[in-house]
Amino acid sequence: NNEEETAAGVEYKGVLFAMFRHPIERTLSFFYHKQQDKESVHYDPSMEIYSLVDWVNSPSYMTNFMTRTLVGKVDNAIPLTEADLDVAKEILRRKCVVGLLDEKTESMKRFAKLFGWDADVHHHSLSLLQGEAAASRAKAERWKNQIVNDEECQDRLLHYNWLNKHRHP
Repeated sequence: NNEEETAAGVEYKGVLFAMFRHPIERTLSFFYHKQQDKESVHYDPSMEIYSLVDWVNSPSYMTNFMTRTLVGKVDNAIPLTEADLDVAKEILRRKCVVGLLDEKTESMKRFAKLFGWDADVHHHSLSLLQGEAAASRAKAERWKNQIVNDEECQDRLLHYNWLNKHRHP
């Protein structure tokens, strides 16, 4: 019985997936976000007088943010080494499916393929559980509008500007 097998300790593992952007683009965006977005928890009114160069040279700026975060060296006073970079890359390799924001469409296709995010997967699952006729009825009722909504959502995600996107120098 499948319920007994599940209850008997089948281990389920999650998969982390993330979209990464170039560290310089991330830094620029975060600076202007802290400086201008008054609705954000990251907003800092004192940043309004800073130039980007001032901020990067200030104690509040963290160099190599992602590497430092992954290896637990968030203090700029602690130097990073080549070994730290290797450890950070290995953590990402083992624990994360990586997408690139600059290649958003290709990254989303990769995620969809890996995770089976396809409307036909739902149809196939229903076919196995309820028989073809019942699956066809269920698909007609439940998935017709959902497929259109999924395609629209994907199109917006991949090709439209996102709500929090701001142009900056």
